[in-house]
Amino acid sequence: MPLFRRASQCKSSDFEASVGQSGARRFFASPLSLARTTVAGFAVRLRQSAFARNALYLTGITGIERVAALIQTVLLARTLGITEYGIYGLLFGTVGLVSSVMGLQMGLTATVFVARYREGDKARAGAVIRYVMRFALIVSAVFLLAALPFAALLAHWLFQSNGYRFVLSLGCLFVVASLLSGVQDGIAEGFEDFRAIALSRLLGAALTLAAIYPATARYGLDGALVVMLVGVVVKYVVLGVVVAAHRRRNAIPRRGGGVSFYGLIKDFSLPSMLVSLLYGAVMWCGTYLLSRQSAGFAAVAVVSVGLQWQGPITLVTNALGRVAVPVFSRHKSTGEIARSREFRRKLLRFNGVAVFGVVAVLIACQRLILSLYGKDFRDGVLVFSLLLLATIPKVLADVHMQELVGHGKVWRQLWLYAPMLASAAIGFVWLVPQWGGLGYAATMLFAAAMFLLCVTFKGSTPIEQRET
Repeated sequence: MPLFRRASQCKSSDFEASVGQSGARRFFASPLSLARTTVAGFAVRLRQSAFARNALYLTGITGIERVAALIQTVLLARTLGITEYGIYGLLFGTVGLVSSVMGLQMGLTATVFVARYREGDKARAGAVIRYVMRFALIVSAVFLLAALPFAALLAHWLFQSNGYRFVLSLGCLFVVASLLSGVQDGIAEGFEDFRAIALSRLLGAALTLAAIYPATARYGLDGALVVMLVGVVVKYVVLGVVVAAHRRRNAIPRRGGGVSFYGLIKDFSLPSMLVSLLYGAVMWCGTYLLSRQSAGFAAVAVVSVGLQWQGPITLVTNALGRVAVPVFSRHKSTGEIARSREFRRKLLRFNGVAVFGVVAVLIACQRLILSLYGKDFRDGVLVFSLLLLATIPKVLADVHMQELVGHGKVWRQLWLYAPMLASAAIGFVWLVPQWGGLGYAATMLFAAAMFLLCVTFKGSTPIEQRET
């Protein structure tokens, strides 16, 4: 299955070099000769393809980060217990929803437009960076002023308890940290410096993992959240230094011009935010409904474990997707639509093989995985399996979404999400009260299948014929 072209045909930032010798030569080659040829060929392709290097950096470090995160969740679950771990899951679901809405997807906006303008129109690239950073800082300040005075009321509403005011306050700080960090990541991705992004994430994850258990054992959920917040801040500071160096190296002006903030919002950020808002709101409502059933936060904890283990499944595909968006954006700026479609097809083939293989392995090991979290999690085998299976259609559909985002067709992306979101909303309202966690997982699987069906048929025509 060719994923790369030969070096003589590839451009430095595309996923387009050929992967090896003919089948007959491989069959008759000695194992040692074959190993040497494979390693040498891979090294050559890695040097010549910036896309392959970026994907390797991000995949490798993200893999380490995901392993650290899974170890961290096991430690938290066993230390906090199933109920408090469910509260942790609901809190971070809420943080993700609020930060994505407030941020108006400015990180993704920065990625697409910095990648598009950084070489040919530096003034516009500078304006984009100035707009997104200023927006993030202003919105963060307004949010803290509006939310922190009401932390006690919000905690009582969300957790149905008076004992989580400090937890909710830390959650507000996480919203701000996530917003600022997301914008910083987006700018760095626009410069396609995925090595620096990966290393900064690794540093934050290592610090968090080293301190999470002693902090949780002594201070409970409060200590865990403080440690995690410090990890995000460290990552933000390190990546800020990297972004500043890229701006100097590329002679990007501090102010710039030629870009309308209103245009960025209307044509890209707003529809992108609406996708994030609607998707996040529907998923959050499903979790909230689940927390109000008889099993309460115990059911939320089991579902949270299933959602967290979707991370290893999407490890490679998400890394490729993040590297692919600026590539799609450059294809759009140069009018290379045919190359964009070919690039998408190769990503689909690779992602399909990767996601099926990892899902099969995790389902085979599901009882062992759940037992790591404690005996209370062992009854969630079916819920866990359905949530893993739901990842398959979602990963394949996301490739089409990455192309649309890179081409700036975000309003069309919103319409393609609509049937999936409607299916999920109806399923949560109907099935969660009847079946609890099983109803949540079944809804996720059906909605993801609906999403893949929509993008396959609606996205089958050439993208240049689907201009809005």
